Amino acid sequence: MVSNPKIVDYKLKERCLTVEQLIEELQALPEHAKKAYVVFGCDYGDHCHTTQALPVETVRTLDYGTETVMESAYSHSGLKLETEHIPEEEDEFTQLPIVVLE
Repeated sequence: MVSNPKIVDYKLKERCLTVEQLIEELQALPEHAKKAYVVFGCDYGDHCHTTQALPVETVRTLDYGTETVMESAYSHSGLKLETEHIPEEEDEFTQLPIVVLE
C-alpha cells in the first residue's frame, strides 16, 4: 500500500490530541487519579471488540530518521508506525511533530 502523506496528516490533525491538549486533560483529572497507572486502550479487533489495556512505559518523540507514520489497512485508525520501509523523499511522509506513548 502506498501511503499518502496528506491523508496521514489529515487523520492526525482530525483525530489526535496535541500534547498541550493532553496536558490540559491530565491536569483536569481528580487529585486521586494523578498517581494512577497509565494504560493505552485500543480495540483488539476480535468479534467482541475486546479493549486491550496496553501499559504505557515510555513517552518519546518520533525519530524521522528511522520511523514515520503511514497509512495502514490493518488497523482501526488507518495509521501505523513504520520502521522498515521509510520513504526517502520528505514529501512522501508526514512532517508533523509526533509524540509516541509506548
